[in-house]
Amino acid sequence: MTPDQKQIFAVFITEAKAFCDAINAYETLSLGKFVRQLAFRVVRLYGTGLQLPDVTSETSNDPLAACSRAFSPEQESLLRHSLEEKLGTYNTYREIFDPYDYPSEEPICGSLGNDLAEIYNDLCDVVAAYERTDENTVIDVLWNAQVKFSYHWGEHATKALRVLDSLMHRQNIHELVEDGDA
Repeated sequence: MTPDQKQIFAVFITEAKAFCDAINAYETLSLGKFVRQLAFRVVRLYGTGLQLPDVTSETSNDPLAACSRAFSPEQESLLRHSLEEKLGTYNTYREIFDPYDYPSEEPICGSLGNDLAEIYNDLCDVVAAYERTDENTVIDVLWNAQVKFSYHWGEHATKALRVLDSLMHRQNIHELVEDGDA
């Protein structure tokens, strides 16, 4: 791995930790502050995800093993439920799953709490693996981070950002703003 790739990955890890910290603070923030903080964190996280270098594992026959589950399915379910409760009526949104599958595609319902929990889960796995890696295995962790971004949490992030933007700019922001929150 080149020094530039290591630096890009370190910046991504910093943003991943900041996103996870924002999720972990959900109980301490008003809904308005929480939504704004998440929008900021998702934008930065997605931006650093776009910069992740495309690498191939050179050290392992099973690069997927580099990122074992740091966050159990039970923990993810509890987090998803807690976030859905926090978001209340703002949790569920309508979306078109595939914007290019028309005209037959019908809108479906999404869950912002689920999107956030899915992102959090993937990032916990990557951050935990990064923190226990060494020079020989860091490329496997980077590969995992890039794959998870490209094929899973990146899509959840774009959906979440669209919903967060709508909450901030089109959906009765005064209901999200609490005393001293403006």
